[in-house]
Amino acid sequence: MNLLRKLFVVAALAATSTADAARHEFPSVPWSSIRLVRSDLTVDAVDHLGGRQFRFMAEPRGCIGEIDFKVTEGGLSIDPTRAFASGLKKLVCTSPEMDDPSFDGQYVVYEADVAGPPPASIISAVTMQREVSPGKKSFHCVFANRSRPFVLFSGRTPRRCRAVMLLPDKTSGYALRFDITAPAKEPYVFHGAAVGRLYDLPPQPDAAVNPQLLMHLPFDGTLNASSAKGNPRPLALKGVDFGPGVIGGAVRVSSADKSVLEYAFARNAEPAHGAVSLWIRRDPAMTGKTANSWIFSTPKPFDGRIGTGSLYLWLWGGDKIRGDNSNDGDLSASKSLPRDAAWHHVVFNWDRATGTSLFVDGVQVPGGTGGLDPVVRAVTAYTYSRAGEEGLFDRFRIGSVSGAGAFDGWIDDLRIYSAPLKLRDVRKLRDVAGKYAYQAPRPDYASLSSARGGNPYLAQSLKKAGDPGPMTLVKEWRFDSKMPDPSFRHYGGVRIGKLGETPYVEAGTNRSDRFAMTFGVDPKVPFYILEFDYPDDAKRTMDIIVQESRGFIDDYALQVGVLTGEDIPVSGRIRTHRCIYWTRPVTNAAFIAMTARSGGPAALSAFRIYRVDSGRLPVAHMKEPPRKDGWGRTVALYYEDAAVNYDFSVRDEGSSPEGALDMADRCAAVLKFTGENLFAYPAVWYEGLIGETYNPRRHAPGFMSAFYERFDLEDLGVVPLINQMGLYTPNPAWFTTERLRTGRIHETPVSIASSGFPDSHITLGPPQYNIAHPAVRAYCSRLVDSLISEGVKHRSFKGVGLHLKYSSFAWFGSLKGGYNDYCIEAFEKWSGVKVPVDRRDPARGRLYADWLLSNAREKWIRWRCKVCTDFWIEMARKLAKARGDLKLWINNICVLDACMDGFRDSGYMLRTALEGGLDPDRLAREAPNVILGQTTLPADYRTTDGSLWFYRDEANRSYQRTMHLKRDFWDFTRTASYPLAHQHDRYWEDATGNPRRNPRSGNSLSGATRDLDEHNWRVSTLNPAGEYAMNHYAESLLNQDMLGLSKGGYLVGTYGMEEHLAPFAQAFRALPPVRMNTLPGGGASLRLRHVDYVGRSWFYIVNCSNVKSVAKVVFPSGTEELTGSCEKCEGRLALELPPYALRSFAAPAGRPKFINEVKNGVRE
Repeated sequence: MNLLRKLFVVAALAATSTADAARHEFPSVPWSSIRLVRSDLTVDAVDHLGGRQFRFMAEPRGCIGEIDFKVTEGGLSIDPTRAFASGLKKLVCTSPEMDDPSFDGQYVVYEADVAGPPPASIISAVTMQREVSPGKKSFHCVFANRSRPFVLFSGRTPRRCRAVMLLPDKTSGYALRFDITAPAKEPYVFHGAAVGRLYDLPPQPDAAVNPQLLMHLPFDGTLNASSAKGNPRPLALKGVDFGPGVIGGAVRVSSADKSVLEYAFARNAEPAHGAVSLWIRRDPAMTGKTANSWIFSTPKPFDGRIGTGSLYLWLWGGDKIRGDNSNDGDLSASKSLPRDAAWHHVVFNWDRATGTSLFVDGVQVPGGTGGLDPVVRAVTAYTYSRAGEEGLFDRFRIGSVSGAGAFDGWIDDLRIYSAPLKLRDVRKLRDVAGKYAYQAPRPDYASLSSARGGNPYLAQSLKKAGDPGPMTLVKEWRFDSKMPDPSFRHYGGVRIGKLGETPYVEAGTNRSDRFAMTFGVDPKVPFYILEFDYPDDAKRTMDIIVQESRGFIDDYALQVGVLTGEDIPVSGRIRTHRCIYWTRPVTNAAFIAMTARSGGPAALSAFRIYRVDSGRLPVAHMKEPPRKDGWGRTVALYYEDAAVNYDFSVRDEGSSPEGALDMADRCAAVLKFTGENLFAYPAVWYEGLIGETYNPRRHAPGFMSAFYERFDLEDLGVVPLINQMGLYTPNPAWFTTERLRTGRIHETPVSIASSGFPDSHITLGPPQYNIAHPAVRAYCSRLVDSLISEGVKHRSFKGVGLHLKYSSFAWFGSLKGGYNDYCIEAFEKWSGVKVPVDRRDPARGRLYADWLLSNAREKWIRWRCKVCTDFWIEMARKLAKARGDLKLWINNICVLDACMDGFRDSGYMLRTALEGGLDPDRLAREAPNVILGQTTLPADYRTTDGSLWFYRDEANRSYQRTMHLKRDFWDFTRTASYPLAHQHDRYWEDATGNPRRNPRSGNSLSGATRDLDEHNWRVSTLNPAGEYAMNHYAESLLNQDMLGLSKGGYLVGTYGMEEHLAPFAQAFRALPPVRMNTLPGGGASLRLRHVDYVGRSWFYIVNCSNVKSVAKVVFPSGTEELTGSCEKCEGRLALELPPYALRSFAAPAGRPKFINEVKNGVRE
């Protein structure tokens, strides 16, 4: 701990602020002053005054007596060997609580110095109390490395377990914690721990610049370097050969020959910073290899790698090229290489100041010091226990690591530099190869689509929309015993229940209790219809997944669920949940039904597999009026997550052009079957435009064009979404402790939060970057240009969408963000208001916020609205200029944060939009091609159940269940020419079946024969049973007319509700694309709306309640029901509407009216 103390002392002396540096060290006295006090359940380390410095507790708690503790001169020896043998799971060490308000909302650096023999490991964390409601506090733990415990080096060399964490505000106490989670052959030694604010640390080392060539290995018939600062000859070689290279010759290495090629590290490379440039070509016979293989590496100073500064350039899992410099955060960059035998140019940069970067074929790979929290990642990038030490490595290896893991292929023109290379330098090296330089394929989707012909998954319309048509039963299982099939297995117990005369099997009542069964499928059948019968008799929160049963655990093709009871009326009968299941090219599958919420057990009475006789999905017939400006009414399938590759079981998971086209056809078939007519997908996701540089989830090159080409044929629309929160390659020079310490971070595009510093919370914090900065605005403008350029020639391209959550840098997010100097200066110039804050204070962002929100709040909000709204009006006009029918869809999703101040206040939704920087009235008035969307979260009340800390306020959680029924919830869309209601499927997200990440879920349901590899990450969309799944579609029409309805999240969120969604979509899309007027009457739940359009009278009635309702209405003469179910629709009628039903009508003239009050309560 002496080193840490020195760092904090230096920081305190160097700080520009007059405030004392916040730091806490444990123990705060020499170890010689510490004594141990034992009890039955704890061991306390106390000082000479009796003050507690640390407390140790065991899990199970009774194991504490089996652990040997001993105070030494420099630390505390801990020997848990006997305890682990007796069942100890972990030893928890905590400091006393610190009450330090200066930590609220701040980045802190946590360190614990621990020595112990590898492979023993520890977990570090900071715990805190958080006030979640007045007078109510909860403990919250921020783990530095829960998913990747620190692995110790040796019993003599302490491991500095160091991490940077962003702490939430509104906390009342902190404590340090570390957990020993693995037994060791000899004692651990704990030397101490400390925590301090990030900006109190001394500045990071300067980044290395001016790269100089240190060594060049052309491999032109010799293994000697053509130039070298150190020894130019190999230190060791075995099993290597020569062959033709991309430039002259190349060296060949192989796993079969156990190749070894080593060179001296001294003077030929620098451990703290540098770059390696080389060409690789894989052996065609080995491109399917899945084992790790190394291209360039240094030795590991200890048995472990992380924290040592070891340099690795390797093929991870056979396909992903990855660069690591083994820092404490194990930050790396990786990219899947094409499965080919082409030459690829690779540059790997490392620097203890800025971390790593990786370039493949002249394109920077995301990762390294990028990511969703760039402050944490950039600062963590230079934290090592040993990095940068002279003499740390005596050699480096080419084509292997430690004499093993050989790369299979050729390596050419290897160059090592003294500092990282910039993009222009990388591209010069790549271009030397001329025609041999790899060029990413650019598929001709127009030609490929033309050759493909029509959609092979679509059939002609049937009389009933949402019905798959004639089917053949493949197999049926009845669950009338605890072993309905030999493959049946369960976790948490099952019981046999009965509803009427129908038996069913029921899982346990605890969350994650579940049962499973395997079954066979024919891979030649593209999809099956699966039916799950379940009892609708009680509160149930049931998660259902269907997956490939063996060998592939990333099968997300069907993850659904059913909600019954509680706020959803129960029918007292057996219901059927019918789903489409797209098959993978395998013969084995399984389903798993799980209790997703304690007290709501999963239950099934039968399971059936059907094959649709036609092998196709029937199109839901649509009768639509003339469009306005190219648009009709919209029912959209919407993706928040870039996860479409998971959904349709196509070859290569959609990563090839052929797979992308097939996926687009399958997606189109689902849309046409359900009556949806628009596909919204994040072409720009969390860290940038999906493409050659940034490609999460293996999208095919130019994949959006595959959708445009195929959807052009089907008269379906596509809206690419911008859902970006971070940058995949941010400038690490923005995120330095020197900038934080001096306040110079204000001049960068990084947004300063009301805490005074950046706040990079992934979803609940303000944006990482500031929309007022010219670089951010230019970046967003380029995104819109790029999306227009790709889509504008396609009729299916309908515009651009903004997925506008708090953390999106397309706006300010909330009043918590946007306090950079340049914002204050522009506000002062615009308003004439001077903000009296010391511009030399590094924490001045907090002072700006305090003063502005107390003295000029409304003017501050108006200025922010001007900046942000002006920009997006400009983007909307850019779309209109590109093509007259293109729209900008702004989807307000800020209802996500139910912990915000005033969540239950009247006008909350409009207020938060204005505070974030968007004025919906101005957008509607000045940009008529803007769609304004408001988001609801239907599943939150059930699926969160208090498990997310921001819903532990039960009043907020209950309020969110019904807030969309209040008129002012829709204020954001009230003046829009095209209003839209969006349902964000907050999917059930849980690591079930992974005991390390979710111990309560138990081990996976593998079975005695290991015939089931249980998918261990649930992202299921849970919907209410039967017709009640339509509640948010209908309830969105309660307070105003909507021209668009959308639903989605991670996967296809409408599976299981097609028989209700398709008729609703028919009725909705039959209406004109203009806002309709609400007519008097209807009581609390029925709405009658009317408009005159293109010479006719149009109207609809919607039941917004969960009970069947009867409405007495007078219809004009000549009225017809647009979906054709009403034979005589004029004069006085008593219309019966099931729960959440919509019926649409048209007449030559006139308008309808309610006769009298609605008669409610007629139940099935």
